[in-house]
Amino acid sequence: MNPRLTHLLLAAALLLGLAAAAGAETLETSFTIWPTVNDWRRDVTVDQFNPDYGQLNSVAISISGTYDGAFYNENLSAQPSTWSDSYHFEMLVSLLDQPLISFDADYAAQGELNEFDGAADFSGPSGDIHPFLLPISGSTIRQGDLSQFIGTTLLHLIVDSGASSVLSQSRTGTQVAVSRGAVTITFIYNYTPSAVSAETATWSQVKQLYR
Repeated sequence: MNPRLTHLLLAAALLLGLAAAAGAETLETSFTIWPTVNDWRRDVTVDQFNPDYGQLNSVAISISGTYDGAFYNENLSAQPSTWSDSYHFEMLVSLLDQPLISFDADYAAQGELNEFDGAADFSGPSGDIHPFLLPISGSTIRQGDLSQFIGTTLLHLIVDSGASSVLSQSRTGTQVAVSRGAVTITFIYNYTPSAVSAETATWSQVKQLYR
């Protein structure tokens, strides 16, 4: 199942109990960071919860996306060889220097290569290109003091991400290419509608404000 859909369903399920108990409703707002090879720190914005709509009960936050990459290995010896590579990936979303949600994971792979075939091009019997796609996923729910999420402007978030080599053991020439794919940050506001908003606000108006 799509990681983003999985975590949105999880967040929705967690909020469902609150909604059923208190007649609560939800609003969703999100921001997508497009793929990049080298700009791995980004400032992004999402909408605050407008207090005119009612009392904010909780905020479900999720991240979803991918890291894309490939391990390139070429056996440069006159004997068959093996390769084993591992990379560590991490991402942190912060609001006003306060961590909101994080992700970290390792990706590892290994393989066997024949003796050097005379061409260091990562192909042929002595070469191997191992592409990979590592899903980014995570979700959390914030309750208690939610004042920083409430207002009529924007939340200014910082997204930090990175990748580093954990292991490279082989008798080969090794290269690694890594990029960050598209990443979506989603906020789901669970709130109890006020009397005014229940009478005057329509769902289409709410969606328009939180596109």
